[in-house]
Amino acid sequence: MAQNNEPALLTDNPLVKEFYDNTQSNIIRINDDKLKVILYENKETITKNSNYLTPLTLLISFILTFCTTDFKEFAKIPATTWQGFYLFCGIASLIWLVIELRKIKKVITIDELINKIKNQTNTNQSNAQGNG
Repeated sequence: MAQNNEPALLTDNPLVKEFYDNTQSNIIRINDDKLKVILYENKETITKNSNYLTPLTLLISFILTFCTTDFKEFAKIPATTWQGFYLFCGIASLIWLVIELRKIKKVITIDELINKIKNQTNTNQSNAQGNG
């Protein structure tokens, strides 16, 4: 439906019965240097969402290797040393995974970033009006 009780636009195209205009949007005015600063400050919080994948895949591979391999002496290193090495790497990747999963709670969404940019511009406009 048309907004503000305005009639729909008519067209000469026989396939189009009515054309509705719904182009209202919000505009955020901000300098590019301020936007770059905000984006750089939040770059890591946006991308942290997938940082857990590396330690997770390493943990899975260490667990599978540890459970399915019959460790043998290689390069004059005893089998028990290899087994301990894989166990240590598995525990280290588990700790890394827990750390990365805790960081996910701090991830910022795109909507939160937009609100942060809006607040930054509102603060700057308030300061400019107060100083002017």
